[in-house]
This record gives sequence, C-alpha cells and structure tokens, in this order.
Amino acid sequence: MTASARGPVRADEVERRLRGRAHTVLAYTEATADPWPLVGLHDRIGAALGPADPLALLVEYHVEELRSRTRSVAESARVWADLHARAEAALDWHDTTLMGIKALYARYARLSGGPADLDAAAQAYEVEWLRRLAILGPRADRTLTAHANLAIALRDRGGPGDLRRACQIAREEVAVRRDVYGADNAFTWIAQLVLAQTLLRVAERPDQPGEKAAQQRPPEADGYPPVRLDDVERPRPELVAEGRALAAQVLSSRRERFGATSDATLRTQLVFAQALLLAGEPVRAAEEIRYVLATNRRVSANLDPGWPELLLARALLATVLREDGDDGGDSLDEALRQARAAVEARRNRYPADAQRVTEAELFELEARRFAGQEPE
Repeated sequence: MTASARGPVRADEVERRLRGRAHTVLAYTEATADPWPLVGLHDRIGAALGPADPLALLVEYHVEELRSRTRSVAESARVWADLHARAEAALDWHDTTLMGIKALYARYARLSGGPADLDAAAQAYEVEWLRRLAILGPRADRTLTAHANLAIALRDRGGPGDLRRACQIAREEVAVRRDVYGADNAFTWIAQLVLAQTLLRVAERPDQPGEKAAQQRPPEADGYPPVRLDDVERPRPELVAEGRALAAQVLSSRRERFGATSDATLRTQLVFAQALLLAGEPVRAAEEIRYVLATNRRVSANLDPGWPELLLARALLATVLREDGDDGGDSLDEALRQARAAVEARRNRYPADAQRVTEAELFELEARRFAGQEPE
C-alpha cells in the first residue's frame, strides 16, 4: 500500500525519512566531494522543516564546505559570515553543527588575509577552543581540532609571541593525540604536520629575541602536558631537522594508508619539500615538488592554490644561487615562470590584499630584480 493510500504522512515520519536520506547522501558526498546531491536535498528539507531547522543547517554546512574548496575566498567568507549568523540564532550552544560552522567562519576570515582578518580569526579560534573546552572537555576530538586550528591561526598572524605559542600548542597536540589515539592514527598525523609546518615557519621567520607576549596558556588549558619553549627562540638547524623528520614520518604513513596521490599525501609531500629546501637541498626539493605538480595535473587534488608553484620557484632560485647545476639560466627562467604562476593562482583564489597573495608577489618581485628584469 502506498503512503497516499494510507493517508497523509506524519510530520515526525517526514523528518525521520529526511534525516535518514541526509546521512546517506552526506556519506556519498564525503567520498565524491560533489555537493550537487546535497543541494536538492537541502531544498526538500528546507521546504518540509524550515531553513532554520538543525537538519537543514547541517546539510547547508556540508554544501558550502564543498563549494568553498573551489570558489574564491572572498565569496566563501561572505557565505560563512551569513551562515554563522543564522546558525548562532537557530542552534543550541552545544550543537556540533554550530561548532563546525564557527570553525569554517574563522577559517575563511583567516584566509581573507588582511591584518585585521588574521587578528579576528586568531581571536575567533581562541574563543571557539575555550568554548569546546568548557562543553566537551580537553581531550575530545573537536576540542583538539580547535586547539590545532588556533596554532595555525597564530602561525599565519605571526605577531609578537605568536610563533612561539603556535609551537607550544602544536607540541601539546602531538603529545595528547599520541596518548589518546596512538601514534599510528591519522588524527595524530595532522598534529604532527601542524608542528612540522610551524617549526619550518619559525626557521624562516623567528620571533624577535626577548619577546614575552602570549607565552602563557589560559588557565582553562589544564590537562595538557607542560612543554619547553626555549627551542623556538631563534632559527636553528635542529628545528629544520625536526620539521623534516616529522614531515617524512607523516608522508610515509599517509602514503601507506591513503596512497601516493591522495590530497593529504600530496600536501605532506610539499611540507617535506619545504624542509628539504630549508635544509639546503633545493635540487631534491624541486624533484619532490615537480612530482606533486605532475600528479596534481592528473588528480586535481585539493591543494592551496599557488603553494607548489611558489615552493618550486624558491627551490629553483636557491639552486641558481648555490650553483648546484649547470643550467643556471634555465633554472632562473623557470623560477620566474613558476613565481608568476603562483601569483596568478593566488590572485584567482584570494582577495588582493590577502597574506598569501602578498607573499607570492614579493617573492616574484625579488626574483625578477635578481634576474635584472622589471616586474610584470
């Protein structure tokens, strides 16, 4: 007997069916990264339950997360600001969908990249971490994720004391995740890579000597192990060596678990290449980066636009400066081409004043000056 022959379907039955359908489609889109099956479902849920229903906001959250992977950061920042305001008004303080929306709202504020955006993002991550700490406790996976996100935001902002505190947080995350999840867990590998990238950033741009700001953890952070901070006072070869060892370990683990062409593996390979570059091995670094670029042309991985091109340009220019090869002129020409490609990729994705755009533009400017060329 059909539903129409039995009479109208009860509202709770409609919600139950939509919820079951939502979880099925969410699992499918997680594997395919295609938002379109969710779009029609979101329309159906909104019509049946209302656009502010928790299920409707959950599906909308996943739709916008997938769309944000390819659209401009400026557009995504506007979308997440709007969704954040609506979710705060509609959802309970403890709702995990609200937590996810808050994280992406802060992320796209950070990626917008002006100084005010970076500062607002760091503050938002700190507030969200403390909020999850109070709701979920210090060892819940969502709390740990927010804590690592705070380290990334501080690393990007790079203000007085930020890099030192980012290293502190990343070390804490590695220790706690190893204890809770084990060393052979993908969640632990994420923290290890955050630490590796932060150590490499310290090696490139350390805090000024004598800085005391932002070194103390909030009292709410009880439950995290104490750490030493003196290992990030100034750039030292052992920081590069530690970052390299961490990246190599995660790269090997992700290759074995996820394969050589997965997004996570390719991102890790770029971090490893950066460590090689800072360790004075630009030729080997360039080989690793070329592999990532060639693979990405086949698989269209979710990589930060312009990141591999900029790293390759840096490696090629370092090769010329160190006279590691006989094709210095060719390497310089290619370095300039890759620098230009990095600028264009970042301008296409990020706002004009974003930190990532400025970084690529400044590198290209210096590379062209070195080559005796006028900037384009």
